[in-house]
Amino acid sequence: MKQITLTRRKVATMANQLKKMGMTLSAAFKKAWQLIKGQTITTKVKGVTFGSGQRILERLTHYQPEQITVQLKREPYNLYDSKAIAVYVGVISKGSVKVGYLPTQLAKIVSLYQDKDIKINALYGQIKGKYENYMNYGLEIDIGL
Repeated sequence: MKQITLTRRKVATMANQLKKMGMTLSAAFKKAWQLIKGQTITTKVKGVTFGSGQRILERLTHYQPEQITVQLKREPYNLYDSKAIAVYVGVISKGSVKVGYLPTQLAKIVSLYQDKDIKINALYGQIKGKYENYMNYGLEIDIGL
């Protein structure tokens, strides 16, 4: 019984933080329960159009999904957001490069877990876009506890 109470308390705390960031209470509770239950959340990586992000994503399209790795690294000294989580992608045995950041709302939750040394798993989802020459690539990843 005590474990259920602690879990509900964590979900409520997380949902209230998400609500403060602009989500509806219903959506915030759904997102919080997804994380607590260990389900993965699919999200888009923000900022992939800056710097060399587009070239990196274009190169990743030449590899199989099983060869692509994703890492999340906390950036507590980021000038714009102290809860920022950078997304690094790479190919197995070839190193990794920063391509963008988690969305602000999700980064605030993930940073709470990383600050408590709870491992957050990130998996490659897919690269979208570039259907026409004037379009950009986008990156989707899956996040779970």
